[in-house]
Amino acid sequence: MALFNRIHAFENVASPMSGIADALVVKSIDIDRTARLINQMRARHGAKPVLADAQLTTLALNHSMMMASNGRVTNSFGPGTGLRSRLAEAGVRGVAAENVGAGHSTVDSLIQDWGRSRGHLANLASERMTHFGFAAAINPLSRFRTYWTLILFRPPSH
Repeated sequence: MALFNRIHAFENVASPMSGIADALVVKSIDIDRTARLINQMRARHGAKPVLADAQLTTLALNHSMMMASNGRVTNSFGPGTGLRSRLAEAGVRGVAAENVGAGHSTVDSLIQDWGRSRGHLANLASERMTHFGFAAAINPLSRFRTYWTLILFRPPSH
């Protein structure tokens, strides 16, 4: 899918911090390579491969942009902003988990780090999941610079 091969730019991002929106950029990601890295980690822990999903990637991108614009690494920015709420707002139903991260400059180092974290690895290697969305945003003016979001998902029909 052309949508997944590379993501290069993002425009018109609203930010509560003056001037930050103009600095935000979507990090270019090779989704096929990312899928291989995610699925290699999953295979090492006995889980089946997951497939990239465009809608989940859009949701992951929106969350990465929100983290980057606020300079915070978090799964939620308050009531109604957690993963469950974001999925419901998008009309997505199913079982989901989310990993967020910041400060890593490459997908490789991020996935390796998640592999050393019990909570992140539990999500990453969950046998229940069948699909994923993945994105990153850059805020060169922030402490962590790069903000990553991985959404793992299983629709109700699986």
